[in-house]
Amino acid sequence: MRDRTHESTIWFEVELSKDNYAEYEFDILAHFEYQPEEKEVRYYADGSGYPGCAAEINVYDIECIETECPIPFHELLDNKKYSEIIYDRVENNIWDELERNADYYADYR
Repeated sequence: MRDRTHESTIWFEVELSKDNYAEYEFDILAHFEYQPEEKEVRYYADGSGYPGCAAEINVYDIECIETECPIPFHELLDNKKYSEIIYDRVENNIWDELERNADYYADYR
């Protein structure tokens, strides 16, 4: 796996106080590892094979570059509810970027 970074913007609702929600935009920088897909090899010369593996990403750090949200980003990451939303949206943005630029990432190792 190789280390990569990805910049994108995510939006989600934040509970500011009881029954008071607001949607905020977060410009983030994600640090992740990327392992490209490895194709199946049915048979090597010796009769063995390799089942291959799907492409994989592992987001290991997310930084907030800019937001107007009054709650510190690290507190949102410490909250399980928001952490799941943040990581899910960031991973989806990364997969979208990988699909849009498949030729670039295809041979990246």
